[in-house]
Amino acid sequence: MQQKLWFIINPKAGIGKISDLENQLGSHFSAKKYSVTYAYTAFSKHAASLAATALKDGAHIIVACGGDGTINEVASVLVGQSVLFGCIPLGSGNGLASHLNIPKNIAKAAEVLVKGKVKRIDVGKVNNSFFFSNAGFGFDTRVLEARAHATSSPFLNYAHAVVKAFFKKWNLEEVEIVTAEGTSFTVTPFLVMITNSNQLGYQISLHREASVTDGMLDLIIIDRKPKLAILWMTLLVLLRKENYCRGLRHVKVKSVEIMSSIKNNLCIQQDGELRYCNDGSLHIEIMPAALQVIC
Repeated sequence: MQQKLWFIINPKAGIGKISDLENQLGSHFSAKKYSVTYAYTAFSKHAASLAATALKDGAHIIVACGGDGTINEVASVLVGQSVLFGCIPLGSGNGLASHLNIPKNIAKAAEVLVKGKVKRIDVGKVNNSFFFSNAGFGFDTRVLEARAHATSSPFLNYAHAVVKAFFKKWNLEEVEIVTAEGTSFTVTPFLVMITNSNQLGYQISLHREASVTDGMLDLIIIDRKPKLAILWMTLLVLLRKENYCRGLRHVKVKSVEIMSSIKNNLCIQQDGELRYCNDGSLHIEIMPAALQVIC
């Protein structure tokens, strides 16, 4: 019996990778075993509607081909479903794919789809939407806001945005954080990060022991500090010495409530995509083993 295999492709992802993608992928999937459909996104959030169409078509495997945003859109549709999720990482950050050891090389990633095993991974949820690698607010959202207006290569975009956000003056909001385990904080943080995987993208991590199969989220808080101290912490993170960062708080949680002093349009990011919360209140929880991934 043929398996229905859908590839949902973001044609804007990956510099020079898309032009011959169907040929690169198709050679790995025998017509005897697979009925292959290629679908291309044409606008924002299109990947999610294409994934829903693939579900209605009876797809057995749905593969996101793109960056973290495309992966988030497709995987969000498959949470709690029996349909298998796969990914061909074509973005610049590739947080979830890096955590799952899915290669950036297209041919090798396709081989993972053929020969890989199915793993049930945890899914993070912020209010009514999902994340698979991380969510947060503070400095990371400022970087993403600055990056949205850049025009150079992806890595240079990111580096430029980090520098721009670092030196730009911005107000830090006070937040109250209460975990399901009974821990509470009232802080004015430089950064609040909730991680499911151990990757933020670009091989950067704030907690390398984080796991997508432990049934827990990792809450990381970096308090407001002088810029020189933040520069030092940034250097340690880039050198993969984040364990030496002083003032980095880490708590394992199943769920957490975050109430911000900003009641309107609190800017948060989920898997690198900016979103806005109208009332400044976030309920964040883990959904254990909610997504089936080929990896």
